[in-house]
Amino acid sequence: MIVELLFNFFLSVISFFFCFYLPGNIISKKLHLNLENLEFHVFSSGLGMVFFVLLAFVFDLLKIFYLVIPLFILINIYSLKNLDFKKIKVDFKINKNVLLLLTLSIVFTLPMITRFDNGSSIRLIIDAPWHFSLINELVANFPPNHPNMAGVAMNPYHFFADYLIAKVMQIFPIGLPFSYFQYFSFLTSFLWVFGTFILVKRWTKNNLISIASVMLSLFGGSFAFVLLFFGESSLSLNSAFGILQPDLSLINPPFAMSLVILIFGLFSVLYYLQTRDKKMLFLLPLFFGIAAMFKVYSGMILFFILFLFAITRSIKKDFSFIIPVFLTSLIFYITYWSFVGKSGFLMFAPLWAPHDVVRSNFPGLIYQHRFEKYMKDFEFTKLFIFETFIFAIYFIGNLGTRLLGLALVPFSKHRKVLFSEFGILIILATLFSFFVPLLFMQSIKPYEIVQMFNYFLFFVAIISSIGFMRLLQLKSKKLVYFIIIIITLLTIPTLVDDYYRIIFKQFDVISGSRYYSYKYLRGIGDYSFVVMEIPAKAMISTTSAIFNNFTNGMDIDLPALANKSTFLTNSPIGFPEKELKKRLDIIYQFSTYVYATPSASLSNKIENYVISTIRKNNIKYIYTSDNAQNLDKVQNLKRIYNHGTVKIYEVI
Repeated sequence: MIVELLFNFFLSVISFFFCFYLPGNIISKKLHLNLENLEFHVFSSGLGMVFFVLLAFVFDLLKIFYLVIPLFILINIYSLKNLDFKKIKVDFKINKNVLLLLTLSIVFTLPMITRFDNGSSIRLIIDAPWHFSLINELVANFPPNHPNMAGVAMNPYHFFADYLIAKVMQIFPIGLPFSYFQYFSFLTSFLWVFGTFILVKRWTKNNLISIASVMLSLFGGSFAFVLLFFGESSLSLNSAFGILQPDLSLINPPFAMSLVILIFGLFSVLYYLQTRDKKMLFLLPLFFGIAAMFKVYSGMILFFILFLFAITRSIKKDFSFIIPVFLTSLIFYITYWSFVGKSGFLMFAPLWAPHDVVRSNFPGLIYQHRFEKYMKDFEFTKLFIFETFIFAIYFIGNLGTRLLGLALVPFSKHRKVLFSEFGILIILATLFSFFVPLLFMQSIKPYEIVQMFNYFLFFVAIISSIGFMRLLQLKSKKLVYFIIIIITLLTIPTLVDDYYRIIFKQFDVISGSRYYSYKYLRGIGDYSFVVMEIPAKAMISTTSAIFNNFTNGMDIDLPALANKSTFLTNSPIGFPEKELKKRLDIIYQFSTYVYATPSASLSNKIENYVISTIRKNNIKYIYTSDNAQNLDKVQNLKRIYNHGTVKIYEVI
């Protein structure tokens, strides 16, 4: 295990320089960007990452991805030739800051990097099986099919977070669990932490505000812990008020990576506004145009910022914004619109999120009863007061101590930065990321738009850090320390509760027969060999029972850990209804044969079904974890694996 970890770590370091840093380095140098030492290295890394993704995507579209490797070899050779090692230096003035930022990066990744494939078991988490499955698919195929319904195109889904991991794995043989849990979680954390620091430092020119912004954007918590004093111990301290707090953001790679893209997009805008360097206008679209394919909400926010940027530039008669608008639209079209666009729209539903939280988490407020009563009795004043109260609970509860920082902004000596052109963009983006999900739902997966609030918390963290600076300017140092301790104590309960649950509680562990069967499947055949899993005997009484098992009871670990596409496995991304019904019928019919009372005629029926249906659907392996002795008597099936309750048959 140690040797494998070291091997993966070594390849990860090499791939970082090969795919991201050195290409970004040469681009930054050739454009002669006027960046400080830390800014240069961090920005080059982020720039190289989006450049790699976009170039790989274009080459994939043209069916020439194999040319990415020689191209990047040439780019790296050219970069190294132009790298003046004598000029490489460390800015010792910021060493303490860098050490602190690195520490924060590591702490932020703890919920992810503590998960390993130790050779006999693996700990997964929330959506990890889905992302594993999609990464496997993207390594094998482009455009991707649905990994949980082999042969069916996957659409729509913003898949660039998984695509980035898949393309690096396609070049470097890094293990998937290590890539997902260790490598890219730390890389995302690193770029989030250092990207936020250089963004706020360039904007405010203040180290303390920059560090405070980083800490609040990572570990800012809500006031949910107050509910413990009222006996509400069953509610999650992370989401009791409806908005997920940021400390577990890496568990959702599409969001975390999209926030990194947003940070570097903002840095690009700020750099241009401060320097008027038109070369940045050619880089800005890389971040703005690609963001939506990481997470659509990030793309919405950046397009809004680009729209505001265009307006402010027009007012000042600076029409150079036409270039980034055109290039951003072009990149957006060839990435997001061609794969995901036209798949949904927004529906007006004012205050749906606070209402949902009150109904779900605070039944004592009897929202529905009061609403209906006030409407029936025309007591609109009481209704308005009640709705205002609910909104206040939602707003104050979610912001937590960040609210104090916001309240102190008008008294901060650094408040003037908020009245700069960039500061106004930040304020308007903050309002946009709050009011859009507050007033609208999506036509598909309506409640998922609540994730846009997570970007709102990031913007609030930046702004409130300016207010907290006022506290640090108090004359009494004892009072300053006291306030810092109080704010910390009010902030960390969410972090402590989340980290305890995720890191120390042993759930989502795959071990035993299932783990070893996945490992076996991973080592035979190739990804295109389709696996059909037979549900347990108790689940096949009717087609509807099969469907209930499929939607509620079926594990989705098989395509994730076996590196095989599956005939039908549960998925967070929907399937074509007609195809779903057809495959459920096939599984139901075959399962009734598998678990029927053995007879001479039954073997012939199974054999005919294998020939007429199983083969025609390109199914190569049959996977079952229940007693399926009837399969042993079929000539066209060969049992190739048996461990515990799990049996695997090959269709021959």
